[in-house]
This record gives sequence, structure tokens and C-alpha cells, in this order.
Amino acid sequence: MQDALLWLTDREIPFMYFVSSCHLFEQGPFPQDTASSGSLVPDTLEQIQVLANAGVEIGAHARNYADLSQITKSSQMYLEIAGRPRRP
Repeated sequence: MQDALLWLTDREIPFMYFVSSCHLFEQGPFPQDTASSGSLVPDTLEQIQVLANAGVEIGAHARNYADLSQITKSSQMYLEIAGRPRRP
């Protein structure tokens, strides 16, 4: 993955990189990697900062990389997007 990012940034090809905040800050594995016995390591905050400093636009991929189409409760949707419960 890092090779692809380096290739894009070296050539100044614009792209947007999406991160999942829970995995970024807690450095836990993605469910699909665990299920497939994969060993991909989540990006670190420092890696994301390097990308942002190189002009890469950083986007949020929700908090837990959840399938938002499967969330039916508005409180859970808010938590997934905002990363905290909605204030009363």
C-alpha cells in the first residue's frame, strides 16, 4: 500500500485518502483482515500527517469502517460518524 501512495505522491497525482479514525487512533486490525488472517497494519497518525503535508486530501471513512447502510438507529449512526454520542 505504501508503494502505491509513494508512486502517486511522487508523480503529484491528486487523490483522496480515507481513514477510519478508530483504527487510526487505536491501531487495531480491520475486521476483514482478521477474518482473512491478513496482517495489514493500520496507518499511524504520523503517516497520515506526511500524506496531508504532501497535499493529499484526507477523508473520514467513519469511525469503525462500518457499513453505514446497515445502521438503523440514528444514535449509532451519529456515533459512527462523529466518534462520540450526540449531546442532549
